[in-house]
Amino acid sequence: MLIVLIIGIGFLNADDIQNIEKLKAEKKVLELKLEAYTIKKKIIEMEMFFEKNRVEKEEKVERENALIQLKNDLRAKRRNSQRDNKPYKG
Repeated sequence: MLIVLIIGIGFLNADDIQNIEKLKAEKKVLELKLEAYTIKKKIIEMEMFFEKNRVEKEEKVERENALIQLKNDLRAKRRNSQRDNKPYKG
């Protein structure tokens, strides 16, 4: 009876060790998945940041071009009024 009890305890110990090793492996897998998701999130954040900057730069260029066009239009009106000898009404 005692021998059966000792052998049973040995099997329980082996099972416990296997379970612990399995849990450690599962923990490592989850840690790696978390790290991968964190990296993916950072990449997405960087892409969004770059896209936002690109859009802001495009909008800035459009505003600058509109201001240049307005300036050119005003200059042309001024020249035309001087050429026609009419007072400029800016």
